[in-house]
Amino acid sequence: MAVERGRLCELLWQGRFQAQARASLRQTLLGLKKQLAPIRPDFFRVTRNNVAVNPDAVRSDLADLESALAEREQSRASEILLEIGGKPLLGRLDFGKAFEQWLTGRRAQVEQRLKFAVEQVLEDLQRRGEDQEHARLFDAWRLRLPEAIAREPDKKTRIGILPFQSIGTDDASGPIAQGLFDEMVTTLGQVPQLLIAGRGSSLNLASSEEPLTEVARALRVAYLVQGSVQCQGQDVRVHVSLVDGGTGFECWSHGYRGTTGNVFALQDDIARAVSRELGNALGLDFYVPGQRRTTSSKAAYELYLQGRALTARAIGDGVLDKAVELLEESLA
Repeated sequence: MAVERGRLCELLWQGRFQAQARASLRQTLLGLKKQLAPIRPDFFRVTRNNVAVNPDAVRSDLADLESALAEREQSRASEILLEIGGKPLLGRLDFGKAFEQWLTGRRAQVEQRLKFAVEQVLEDLQRRGEDQEHARLFDAWRLRLPEAIAREPDKKTRIGILPFQSIGTDDASGPIAQGLFDEMVTTLGQVPQLLIAGRGSSLNLASSEEPLTEVARALRVAYLVQGSVQCQGQDVRVHVSLVDGGTGFECWSHGYRGTTGNVFALQDDIARAVSRELGNALGLDFYVPGQRRTTSSKAAYELYLQGRALTARAIGDGVLDKAVELLEESLA
């Protein structure tokens, strides 16, 4: 997962001046790269704006689990789930309140993605009559997240959120579209009545030329949320629509306007407004998450946009024990 440098500074060195935090990040990265060089010289992928771990350099229980589920290796998936148990993603890390809030959001996204993948495999096993494998995976998943199994998955409305299209030649449209896509996934993922298709699956189908009905079938969802972003100078126009996955027809659509000076608030407002409108369109009483506090700094916003595009890959529990140990030493 690539994370913007400014965001890392906010999470790990909260309260420091920006220049001090950036200097600490540089020193930490140099120390980590030096310590890890004998193991893997290309462990990190560092650019001017982002920091990421080379996915080929690590192996995690989460990545193994998602791979097993995607490849329909249910026996292996059951074994991994039993081994993981109820351990939280990246547990035992404490870098302050801001980091904990960020990590809580990432954990929720991962659990949502796992729920969707596990329920897909369970449905396939049930359809094929493989009762023994179904029972084994069901029991393993129940140990991981008993409250998810307790709820009736049939009663959840399955929705896929497609990456928003960037219209026009303005360079700001692309990052804003990516940010809005992320905000929609995060916000709608908190609605109990919805089951959101995995971010990675949606991204993989972003450039598909298949009809929307085929995209919905591939994602195994009943509805699709799609939209576009267009910037003209400081003005931002956003269009969002809800599409019936079975027919390809629009059930609802709406346009929003804002400015590049308040895109954080605009993204949050749109995501919450769409949540309410989807509830009305689907005849469901949605819980709409409250508005989050956003930055008023234009400079911070511009830095944030540069690193907003995240990959769908997440890092599993225990994968970077040595790196975390070294990082903690550098912060001591």
